[in-house]
Formats: sequence, structure tokens, C-alpha cells
Amino acid sequence: MLFVIGVAGPSASGKSSVVERIVSSLGSHSCAVLCLDCFYRGLPSDVDAVEYNFDSPNAFDFDACADVLERVGGGETARVPTYDYVAHQRCGPELVIPGTTEVLILEGILTFYHERVRGKLHLKVFVDEDADVCLCRRLRRDVLHRGRSVASVLVQYEKFVKPSLDNFIHPQKRLADIIVQRGVENVTAIDLLVKHIGMKLNQTGLQRVFPNLHEMPATGQVRALHTCFRRADAPRDEFIFYVDRMIRLLVEEALNMLPFALRDVLTPTGEVYRGFAFATHLAAVSVSPGGEAMERGLREVVRNVRVGKVAVVSRGGKERYIEFRRYPPGLHQRHVLVLLPVLDTGATLNTVLADLSRIGCRPSHLIVLSLIASPDAIASVCQAGWSRVRLVVSAIDRGVNRDGLVVPGIGWFAERYFGTGL
Repeated sequence: MLFVIGVAGPSASGKSSVVERIVSSLGSHSCAVLCLDCFYRGLPSDVDAVEYNFDSPNAFDFDACADVLERVGGGETARVPTYDYVAHQRCGPELVIPGTTEVLILEGILTFYHERVRGKLHLKVFVDEDADVCLCRRLRRDVLHRGRSVASVLVQYEKFVKPSLDNFIHPQKRLADIIVQRGVENVTAIDLLVKHIGMKLNQTGLQRVFPNLHEMPATGQVRALHTCFRRADAPRDEFIFYVDRMIRLLVEEALNMLPFALRDVLTPTGEVYRGFAFATHLAAVSVSPGGEAMERGLREVVRNVRVGKVAVVSRGGKERYIEFRRYPPGLHQRHVLVLLPVLDTGATLNTVLADLSRIGCRPSHLIVLSLIASPDAIASVCQAGWSRVRLVVSAIDRGVNRDGLVVPGIGWFAERYFGTGL
């Protein structure tokens, strides 16, 4: 699966040097570098280059850039014309990005600016440098390599570059995952960045591109439990027994993600043990009807947890609506476990998350617990603006069939658990 790294920052801040350092550290991974400058719209024929703002968002064709990212992400080879800085047109030799690329680095001054492009980035790095240093580098580069005069560079900087830096480029910092000060000279920051990228590339599947996804390790116990409750001929009492065991493991996995407070206790020997206290502000919301089957497993692990309920229905088409809700008071002030045993398309979960957000629940305080999820559902949720909601699943299956069931899956979960389909 393609991993896309976005590198933004002021012109001449050292972005290209940082990118070169990243590429040299990737080893055997197939890597490609794409410059946002390749998507300049080109200088209009009736406009003087000195009077054109190359640092404005209007100078870039962001949709064309997003199309390339989508094609490569889908396994297709993309061909991109490069930009001629002297002719000010996209007329250079084509850059070929193979569909087999593992890591694609998109570098440019406004890499994070456009929402569609930003949504394709799995890691956002902002390279910053002192404005005076950037200006000196820009002067040297444009005079020696782009055929411009010192006077024209200074006029352009004062008229266009500095205002765009303040209005468009620097505000991207708040969107960055990592900020590298002093560019390539910041060896420590780059080393940490490279190690983080290496860790992400060692991950497999969806966890590489969706950091909020946590799939439980496929231990012998987890695989055995799935084998037991996935069987089509499993008696209902066995199905319930093994599902309940898996739910308890899911809840325990989620508890590790909650904040803990330091707590000292006195042991029977008269000594003090310095430990942790469980988070006290915890609640849960079960998504009916399947989520109610997870409540017993939750209560066997967490004492005195407040549980609310919500029901989602479809009224023709793919749209989902809240039919019923009953939330505990003060839910927005708590960490909330959302209980939904199977994630098929993600539409139901997206509806529930939107409703919880409406009442003030913070996405970072929401943890979704599911036995099984499809890749489509995970992508739908993470790309719908819920990248801070943590998803804890015990298995990720192949996909969804025409009947709306996850495959290989477990069938209609609520019917099997409650016996309503027997």
C-alpha cells in the first residue's frame, strides 16, 4: 500500500535536502519524489513573469496533483510533465511514477494547502528556516540557475513571496505532523523523522496509512477464538461464549489507550506500591442491535461504567439516520467506548460519530471497538474526518459482498448472538 509523505515549507528552506536525506535512508523500499512545482499552471502569455505571483495557491493545479496521487495509490503508473523555470511552462520531460511505488514524497511550498491533496498525505512534514537565510538562498538559486537578475528577485520577493509566506505558507505549520527547524542542518530532527518513517514502513496493510487504527496481534488465542465463532455450524451457546471472550480482550486492549493517573497504595507488608489508577471518567455507547451484545463483556472488565444506546437506520439509498438515542449525562466530558461488533461499509459508524461530535464529544476521546472490520469501512471512517478517533479491531477481513456482509466474516452478527434469525 502506497505511503505518501508531504513536505511543505518556505521557498529555499531546505525541503529538497531533507527529502534527499529521507530517500537515502529508505533502503530497499521503492520510492518516488514528486515536486508540487510540476503542477504550476504556467505563466499566461500576456503576463510578465515579474508581475506574476508564483507563490499564490492560484498558481497551482491542485486537482491534477490529487489525481496523480490517486492513480499511483490505485496501482497505476502516472506520467507528469515537469516544469521549465525559464520558460515558465509545464513543458519539460515527463516524470514517470510507477504504480508499484511504496513511498511517494510530495514536496512544495503549499503541499498542505489544498484539502483534496492534504487528504492523500499520510505524514506531513514542515521544513522551516529563518526568512533571511531563505532569501539569500533564493537569490543565489534564481540568479545562477533560473536566469533572473538580483533586482527582479528582490522585487518579486517584496511584492509576492513575503505576503504569500505570511498568508499561505506559514499557516500550514498547524497542519503538520512534524516540524523540522533549520532544515537539513537539524540532524537530530531528521534522524527521528527517518526512524518514524522506517517504523511506519515496517507496518503492514492499513495500519501503515491510518495511524489511528489498532488491529490486535493475531496471536494463537485470537486466531482460535475467531475460528470458533466464525464457524457457520457453531451452536449459538458456543458462538456467544467465544464472542464474549473476544470482546473482553478487545475491551482490555482499549483500556491500554486510556490515560492513567499515578497512585500510591499501601500493601499488606506495610510497604508502598507506586502504581496507576484506572481512568474514572469512562462511558460507553452501544450501537443497536449488535452493540448491545458487547455490553456484558464490557461490564465484566470495567465496573460501574455508564452505557448509552443509539440506533441507526437506513431510509432508502446509502443515507443513515439516528432513529433512537439515549446518552448518559455528561457524555461529552468522558472518554467513550463505541461498541459496534462489525464494521461493514462504515456508514453507520460515521453517522454515530457525527452525532457524538454534535453533542460535544471530542474525537480524540472516542475509541471504537469492533470484532471484525472491512478495509472499506476503515478507509471510509478515517477519510471522513475521523482520523483522531481510535479504531480497535480484532481482525480486518477481505471486503463486503453484495448482501452487505463482511467476508469471510461471521454473517448477521445480531441474529446469531440473540437468536432472532433462528
